[in-house]
Amino acid sequence: IALINRNLISQPTERRAMPRVELRCRAHLKWGTNVAAAMLRNISAQGLQLEGADLPARGTFVSVFLEGLNVPPGEIVWTKGGLAGVELLEDLSWTSIIPWIREVGRKAA
Repeated sequence: IALINRNLISQPTERRAMPRVELRCRAHLKWGTNVAAAMLRNISAQGLQLEGADLPARGTFVSVFLEGLNVPPGEIVWTKGGLAGVELLEDLSWTSIIPWIREVGRKAA
Protein backbone atom coordinates (compact mmCIF):
# COMPACT_ATOMS: atom_id res chain seq x y z
CA ILE A 1 0.00 0.00 0.00
CA ALA A 2 2.89 2.38 0.73
CA LEU A 3 4.20 1.77 -2.80
CA ILE A 4 0.81 2.63 -4.27
CA ASN A 5 0.61 5.81 -2.19
CA ARG A 6 4.10 6.90 -3.27
CA ASN A 7 3.24 6.26 -6.91
CA LEU A 8 -0.08 8.08 -6.54
CA ILE A 9 1.62 11.15 -5.07
CA SER A 10 4.28 11.19 -7.79
CA GLN A 11 1.67 11.23 -10.59
CA PRO A 12 0.68 14.54 -12.16
CA THR A 13 -2.66 15.76 -10.76
CA GLU A 14 -4.61 14.92 -13.92
CA ARG A 15 -3.42 11.27 -13.76
CA ARG A 16 -4.16 10.59 -10.07
CA ALA A 17 -7.68 9.22 -10.46
CA MET A 18 -6.29 5.69 -10.33
CA PRO A 19 -2.85 4.88 -8.89
CA ARG A 20 -0.42 3.02 -11.11
CA VAL A 21 2.21 0.65 -9.83
CA GLU A 22 5.47 0.55 -11.78
CA LEU A 23 6.38 -3.05 -12.43
CA ARG A 24 8.36 -4.98 -15.05
CA CYS A 25 7.32 -8.49 -15.99
CA ARG A 26 6.58 -10.55 -19.07
CA ALA A 27 3.19 -10.35 -20.69
CA HIS A 28 1.54 -11.83 -23.75
CA LEU A 29 -1.07 -10.10 -25.84
CA LYS A 30 -3.65 -11.77 -28.08
CA TRP A 31 -5.90 -10.12 -30.63
CA GLY A 32 -7.64 -12.03 -33.40
CA THR A 33 -5.20 -14.74 -34.46
CA ASN A 34 -2.17 -12.65 -33.44
CA VAL A 35 -0.06 -13.21 -30.33
CA ALA A 36 2.82 -10.97 -29.26
CA ALA A 37 5.23 -10.92 -26.36
CA ALA A 38 5.40 -7.69 -24.38
CA MET A 39 6.75 -6.24 -21.15
CA LEU A 40 4.36 -4.88 -18.54
CA ARG A 41 5.54 -1.42 -17.42
CA ASN A 42 2.78 -0.44 -15.00
CA ILE A 43 -0.62 -1.60 -13.81
CA SER A 44 -3.70 -0.12 -12.17
CA ALA A 45 -7.19 -1.36 -11.47
CA GLN A 46 -8.41 0.13 -14.76
CA GLY A 47 -5.54 -0.61 -17.13
CA LEU A 48 -1.92 -1.23 -17.85
CA GLN A 49 0.96 -0.06 -19.98
CA LEU A 50 2.85 -2.45 -22.22
CA GLU A 51 6.11 -2.21 -24.13
CA GLY A 52 6.83 -4.33 -27.18
CA ALA A 53 7.78 -4.47 -30.82
CA ASP A 54 4.57 -5.88 -32.32
CA LEU A 55 1.78 -4.18 -30.39
CA PRO A 56 -1.61 -3.68 -32.07
CA ALA A 57 -3.07 -0.33 -33.13
CA ARG A 58 -5.30 1.96 -31.11
CA GLY A 59 -8.88 0.68 -30.95
CA THR A 60 -7.91 -3.00 -31.00
CA PHE A 61 -9.55 -5.25 -28.42
CA VAL A 62 -6.99 -7.50 -26.73
CA SER A 63 -6.54 -10.22 -24.15
CA VAL A 64 -3.56 -9.72 -21.85
CA PHE A 65 -1.93 -12.70 -20.15
CA LEU A 66 0.16 -12.19 -17.01
CA GLU A 67 1.34 -15.25 -15.11
CA GLY A 68 -0.60 -15.55 -11.87
CA LEU A 69 -3.14 -12.77 -12.53
CA ASN A 70 -6.50 -13.07 -14.25
CA VAL A 71 -6.73 -9.95 -16.43
CA PRO A 72 -10.04 -9.01 -18.08
CA PRO A 73 -9.99 -8.14 -21.78
CA GLY A 74 -9.29 -4.57 -22.77
CA GLU A 75 -8.83 -2.09 -25.56
CA ILE A 76 -5.67 -0.39 -26.78
CA VAL A 77 -6.45 3.27 -26.09
CA TRP A 78 -3.12 4.82 -27.08
CA THR A 79 0.19 3.91 -28.68
CA LYS A 80 3.48 5.76 -28.88
CA GLY A 81 6.55 4.12 -30.33
CA GLY A 82 6.87 0.71 -28.72
CA LEU A 83 4.43 1.55 -25.90
CA ALA A 84 0.68 0.99 -25.61
CA GLY A 85 -1.97 1.71 -23.02
CA VAL A 86 -4.68 -0.87 -22.39
CA GLU A 87 -7.96 0.16 -20.77
CA LEU A 88 -9.58 -2.87 -19.18
CA LEU A 89 -13.26 -3.57 -19.84
CA GLU A 90 -13.70 -4.50 -16.14
CA ASP A 91 -11.70 -3.15 -13.22
CA LEU A 92 -9.17 -5.40 -11.51
CA SER A 93 -9.56 -5.48 -7.73
CA TRP A 94 -6.69 -4.25 -5.60
CA THR A 95 -7.20 -7.35 -3.46
CA SER A 96 -6.04 -9.40 -6.45
CA ILE A 97 -3.38 -6.96 -7.71
CA ILE A 98 -1.49 -6.44 -4.41
CA PRO A 99 -0.77 -10.13 -3.67
CA TRP A 100 0.22 -10.62 -7.31
CA ILE A 101 2.65 -7.66 -7.15
CA ARG A 102 4.19 -9.12 -3.98
CA GLU A 103 4.62 -12.49 -5.69
CA VAL A 104 6.21 -10.93 -8.78
CA GLY A 105 8.59 -8.98 -6.53
CA ARG A 106 9.46 -12.10 -4.54
CA LYS A 107 10.25 -14.07 -7.73
CA ALA A 108 12.40 -11.22 -9.06
CA ALA A 109 14.47 -11.15 -5.86
